[in-house]
Amino acid sequence: MAIALLTFAVLFTGSILLATLSRGAVLAVAAGLVLVALFYVSPRWRLVMAIASGVVLLALVSYGSSRFGRDIVGDPLGLSGRLEIWSRALMGIADFPLTGMGVNSFRRVVTVLYPLYGIPPEIDLGHAHNHLLQTALDLGLPGLVSYLAIWFISAGLLWRTQRELVARHATRHPYYGLTAGLAGALLAGWIFGIFDAVALGARPAFLWWLLLGLTASVHHAVVYSGERLKKRRH
Repeated sequence: MAIALLTFAVLFTGSILLATLSRGAVLAVAAGLVLVALFYVSPRWRLVMAIASGVVLLALVSYGSSRFGRDIVGDPLGLSGRLEIWSRALMGIADFPLTGMGVNSFRRVVTVLYPLYGIPPEIDLGHAHNHLLQTALDLGLPGLVSYLAIWFISAGLLWRTQRELVARHATRHPYYGLTAGLAGALLAGWIFGIFDAVALGARPAFLWWLLLGLTASVHHAVVYSGERLKKRRH
């Protein structure tokens, strides 16, 4: 029953992902799945997968340089539109470095202070299409530093959890699979945020906080709870 539900969830989520036609999202999910796979392969195969991933990345960069624009990210803005948005975002950060513009203010301020010339006015820019730039616009550079610290600390917690599970020979424990999944989700979220963003004040942003909460919880359960972990648990 659990396998059937998991299969249905994967197929349902995958179909929604493909329906979005977002190449950035597909790339992010693919990178996350590669990271999850690295948790379960031998060191030799990890090297092979790392080399293969590097070759694929170079191919994507080569493709992007030859098809500069909409085809890279798969939406009306394209990469050229994002470059224009990013340039305006940098101007906004330079003008409001300490406090930022305020949460969800970029969409209003950009049309007044930093007009866009290559993007139609009917397109509502809900964010800067980059999670780092958007955070700096919302909260200023101090907020960006705090935001980056949350990402790096979360990655460090997952690394420590994985090493602890390996040291305790608990790679078959459900906590190990949960750690792998959280690591893949964290990487996918970071890569997705390069070309897009879920603003901190947006409704779906609670999913990111849920990911962070699960990361801290599994780290505490493995490292600090004192729970005895069996090598194999079904």
